[in-house]
Amino acid sequence: LPPSIVKNISSICWNGIGGTGDGGVLSSSPSPCSLVIVKSYGLIGSVRVQTPYHPIVESKPDNTVPDLRLAQISTSTSENGYFAGLKQVAEEVDLDKLDSQQHGHVPYVIILLKAVEQWRGNVNDDTD
Repeated sequence: LPPSIVKNISSICWNGIGGTGDGGVLSSSPSPCSLVIVKSYGLIGSVRVQTPYHPIVESKPDNTVPDLRLAQISTSTSENGYFAGLKQVAEEVDLDKLDSQQHGHVPYVIILLKAVEQWRGNVNDDTD
């Protein structure tokens, strides 16, 4: 079928021109239906489905990625914007007093946090 005819037939299916209700009497508000066009040529065929606009709303959206940046501005969690517990653990670790084996067991986020604090100290010294 040509697209213009398919479009006309599908609009009739969606909007209706007055279908039959109970007992064969014409109804003023028929329910919309989808148009399914099936073509078969032996073992090869095609199916074309036309439906009115049907929005699909995802009821369980993907989890948002939490913001784990260490160099964020000050927030209510602590004075530097870090998690209060993370900052406390980072302050307890003295990297200069650790041997190589102990240093290998320090979480990388602690090393990054220490580096950010050291960098901030250097930047603040340069601007003064």
